[in-house]
Amino acid sequence: MEVRSLEEIRKDIDRVDSIIKKAFLERMSYSREVALWKKGKNAPVYQPDREKALIERLTEDVDPAYRADYEALIREILKLSRGLQERILEEE
Repeated sequence: MEVRSLEEIRKDIDRVDSIIKKAFLERMSYSREVALWKKGKNAPVYQPDREKALIERLTEDVDPAYRADYEALIREILKLSRGLQERILEEE
């Protein structure tokens, strides 16, 4: 198997980074909606059982070589989402 050029590989990484950015912004938009729902229901931002189930579902089919890193990424995204929701709930 021939190794591709660094330029070709980086072009693919840039493409994936654009997909990640779009997905992140979309997810945060939904997190904003969740926050508004929670604000109307006076529901807590942090729901550990929901997060635990989500992490288990999202990581169960990930290659063990990447699983811990992917879980860390998911946990960070959830942390950022909670932070956004907390800011929204604090707004008057």
